[in-house]
Amino acid sequence: MKKTVIVLVFLLIGIVSQVIGSEPIGVFVNSNTDSIQFINPLTQELSPSLLKGTLGNYSGSLLNVVITSDGKKAIVSDVRNRQLIFIDISGGFQGTPVILGRTDLLVNPLDITLTPDDKYLLVTTGMTPKEQARASMPVADYNVATINMSTMEANYFRSDNIGFFSSVDITPDGKTVLFLDYFLNQIHSYDINGATGELQFKEIVYLPLYYPSSLSISPDGKTVLVAVESSYKIIALSFYDDNKLHLNGLVDLPHKSGQSFTFSKDGTKAYCFTNNASLMLSDSQSRAVPTNQSQVVTLNITAPGVVTVGDVIPLSIPKGSTIPSFSKNIAIDPSGNYLYITNAGTYEGVVEITVIDLITQTEVNQLHANGIPLGIAFGTINN
Repeated sequence: MKKTVIVLVFLLIGIVSQVIGSEPIGVFVNSNTDSIQFINPLTQELSPSLLKGTLGNYSGSLLNVVITSDGKKAIVSDVRNRQLIFIDISGGFQGTPVILGRTDLLVNPLDITLTPDDKYLLVTTGMTPKEQARASMPVADYNVATINMSTMEANYFRSDNIGFFSSVDITPDGKTVLFLDYFLNQIHSYDINGATGELQFKEIVYLPLYYPSSLSISPDGKTVLVAVESSYKIIALSFYDDNKLHLNGLVDLPHKSGQSFTFSKDGTKAYCFTNNASLMLSDSQSRAVPTNQSQVVTLNITAPGVVTVGDVIPLSIPKGSTIPSFSKNIAIDPSGNYLYITNAGTYEGVVEITVIDLITQTEVNQLHANGIPLGIAFGTINN
């Protein structure tokens, strides 16, 4: 009898810990079906299509997603309809997501990221000067926006040089924001006021390669990696004590141009998704690798801005377009053990999400989405 009571107590403790504890969750957008789906990282299961028919009215408009630090909200960017959609996902994998509100923008929300305290959402415009000039709205002076997460209201800013800001990230201390200019080959650095969300321009860093498509800052805030569409190289930079960005050098990728990154939790490794040889590379630059093969390249970070190439993990299913969609299509689950890769773009898009075991450095699963999956993010719902 005593043994039975002890077993029941442990069972009850397990049930209570699940109720009041935390739940890992993943979210991705299906661009061509205007829906989202959940991922259960514990079982690698996918939910059915969620919010289909309520997110966008233009097929192919959903691009990126971010999750708040408490795991209870997801924000989706609708690039063609110039809208951000705020979604309650606190019910978890088995729950029903609820749209909390929408923010209509004067700019196309190409890339989005949250400040570490979740007070502000940072948005890039995704418009060239020519597109801005053709627009019917007075948007030519704007290429950056911050969204107050409490009010969902937008505040617009402009850089000294208006370009195509394809990517944005913020340092872990929440003090410095970096915007990447795809056409002008620059990084624009800003200080951000944590109380007001105001951006103060700090400096421009000129990059040595054309068409940089995405950037990522390491968890310790000291290393910055830039993927480049026009080259089989990535650019490595670092922050030093003066809080300014310094160019460390170029890192050769084995076969293909990079598209997006994600870092390990401890920041000692980064994973670079590389896709089909870039359309901007000449024939003389092509290499002896099947043009339909996608790969993940492991990057070893040994010091701020010091990067070497490690293992190359081939993906069994190619990830579609050679043209970067500027989606964040690579993410690590909360356990830190599995890497998920969605599609690179809607052109020749595939519906499979590839899962990589980071311990064995091998592909272990393919998850079949209900559309072409692009932006993906993970979080932990804290109850």
